[in-house]
Amino acid sequence: MHRQYRVNGELLTVALSGFYDSIGLYQKPEKHQIDVATQWLKHVGLLAQQHTLFQQLSYGE
Repeated sequence: MHRQYRVNGELLTVALSGFYDSIGLYQKPEKHQIDVATQWLKHVGLLAQQHTLFQQLSYGE
């Protein structure tokens, strides 16, 4: 996914796009969706990188 995700966006945006089955976020997410995505990032240890551009993350991250 990391190599094929060509839309430039923050990690949180990438996580949120999963709610819409899209590559990129094309509609405003609801508060509860942001909360869920944030909790998932916390769960996998990436909460501190939520505003990092997805393309700048390492493959391990």
